[in-house]
Amino acid sequence: MNTGTENLSTADRVTRMVFGYALIAAVGAHVGSLGYLALLPLLAIYPMVTASVGFCPIEGAVKRMWSRAAQQNTGHVGHLGRA
Repeated sequence: MNTGTENLSTADRVTRMVFGYALIAAVGAHVGSLGYLALLPLLAIYPMVTASVGFCPIEGAVKRMWSRAAQQNTGHVGHLGRA
């Protein structure tokens, strides 16, 4: 369902979900002491939640930053009225 707040394509969402499951599976498949590998399931939370919701705040911020940089490079008038 598209509510207008999604900024991830279906391919991005599937990739993030698979990546999250891969992080969790790496811990499950490891034999022996986990050490820092125990943190991988915590790292898996972000891509899996963003895939489920369809919105990534980091990706949205980067896209806004790049669009502002592109506007400044093409000579469009910015928010301060400078060319």
